Amino acid sequence: MREAFDLIPHLVWCAGPDGRLKFCNNNWLGATGLAWKQVKGTDWTSVLHTEDVSRVQNSWQSALADGTSAEAEARIRTADSSYRWHQIRAMPQFARSGRLLNWFATATDIHNRKLVDDSLRESEARWRSVFDSSAIGVAITDMTGRFLWVNPTYERFLAYSQEELRNLRFIEVTHEAFRSHNTDLIQECLDGKRRQFQIEKLYRRKDGIPVWVRNNVSIIRDQAGAPRYIMALAENILLQRLASIVEEQYDFLAIADLEGRPLYVNRAGQQLVGLDSEKELRDTEAKQYFYPEDWSLITHAIKDSILTSGSWSGETQFRHLKTGERLPVLYQGFRVDDPETGAQNNIAILCRDISARKEAELAAQAAQTELARVNRLTTMGEMAASIAHESNQPLTAIIANGGACLRLLAHRHPDLGEVRAALESIIDDASRAAEITHGIRNMAKKIDSERVPVDLNEVIDKVLFLTQGQVRSWSVAVQTDLEAGLPYVIADRVQLQQVILNLVMNAIEAMASTQDALKKLVISTRSQQEDHVLVSVKDSGTGIALDSTQRIFEPFFTTKSSGVGLGLSICRRIIEGHGGRLWAMPAEPHGAVLQFTLPPR
Repeated sequence: MREAFDLIPHLVWCAGPDGRLKFCNNNWLGATGLAWKQVKGTDWTSVLHTEDVSRVQNSWQSALADGTSAEAEARIRTADSSYRWHQIRAMPQFARSGRLLNWFATATDIHNRKLVDDSLRESEARWRSVFDSSAIGVAITDMTGRFLWVNPTYERFLAYSQEELRNLRFIEVTHEAFRSHNTDLIQECLDGKRRQFQIEKLYRRKDGIPVWVRNNVSIIRDQAGAPRYIMALAENILLQRLASIVEEQYDFLAIADLEGRPLYVNRAGQQLVGLDSEKELRDTEAKQYFYPEDWSLITHAIKDSILTSGSWSGETQFRHLKTGERLPVLYQGFRVDDPETGAQNNIAILCRDISARKEAELAAQAAQTELARVNRLTTMGEMAASIAHESNQPLTAIIANGGACLRLLAHRHPDLGEVRAALESIIDDASRAAEITHGIRNMAKKIDSERVPVDLNEVIDKVLFLTQGQVRSWSVAVQTDLEAGLPYVIADRVQLQQVILNLVMNAIEAMASTQDALKKLVISTRSQQEDHVLVSVKDSGTGIALDSTQRIFEPFFTTKSSGVGLGLSICRRIIEGHGGRLWAMPAEPHGAVLQFTLPPR
């Protein structure tokens, strides 16, 4: 039997259940450089590399539990004290009772093959590391286009995992517009018309977002020249595409650091602010693009909005770097975060030149101001008779009191007390006439808008003073319910006076045609939440149809036979220009209520 084992070109041995050697062939002894007397009865694992002992023993124990053979790779110490890799196979021998009797084992030298395998694995690992860390997406598909393997970059491009992509063909993630051309190019490669090709196309990600890529595609063939795989190297060119688009825009587009200093500005943006070169862009500090008051606004916007909530938009002004000209712009800033780490990287800035719009707004504002003045003059013209009547009363009294003074002074012993009383009456009547004249002049003259703290109760009193002639003429009963301590509003006093005058005059005219014995005008003020102020003007006139509550504020819409339909339109614009709201609604049982609110600032 020993002679037969010696003829086997492998290492052969027999060990007991405890692992002690009972027999080994000459190949085993020759390979290890040991004599049988040295190893007889010793643990056969003594010739194994210490790092491999536990693994081999576990393999044998698993085989023992399963009743199968054991197999493991391990290093065996050779005659020159070096270690060589062997493939070890062992078979347990059992007694009829099931007790383990022996282990019979063989070991085949696989050292050279192992070195080659390890070298290949190391090479494969290096290449895989290169592909996995590459910024270029790498994909391999079979000849039907079904994905077999992709690197992590390719996964990020498409937002699919490798497992998900294995169920897809590349044509399925290619945008419909590019599928036919892509298929034709691959066919040309298969027909030998080209070795490889490059294509720029849109992929559709898992989340539906399109992404631009540049694919370099080649066919991998086997040794016989038959096509086996399709390999694509994909580069995300979305930023290049965006850069091309950005350069073609007419707006100021920039990428800035987290302090707001532009690192990149497109051509239109450079022309807008007067940048002449990339060097000038690098040398220009962020605050140099603005005047101090505008830079303060931007720094607060960056700190309090862009870096915290992600975006901010508002109007500001650039400073032209060469001329110093103020350039009004609509500024929009967006925080740009790293898509993988979430770290704040940059700020994207989009600014639109609104100079033309601002000029148009100023022109419109001037036209609106002039239209409002004309409306005031028209209203004053309608009140001319009443104003003349109101002014005539104090003037008549002045004349009468002046004549009385002359008569009293003509006496030999004039009563100076009566003279003083007459003169005081003259002064009172002159002041009243002057107040009427002053109010009319302020309403009529062309003055620039000036916003100051205004007491609306006081404005209402002034308007009622100016309109008392109209009130008496039409036998209108005026009732005021003005809240004491009403918060002031920041407003143009003359414009608010015009609004209230229009509302009061409209109410009086609405009641002029009614036959009711009682014509009642109720004006009230109330404070609301956050110090907003509500003003209400209610009449008992003919009322207003529900479907006309909005139309009455349209320019040139009127229900009066002599009206032009501009008064309420102008009133609404004035109130909205102050940040408020003006509306109308029917009153009960009849009449109309016009109300407006104004903020405290």
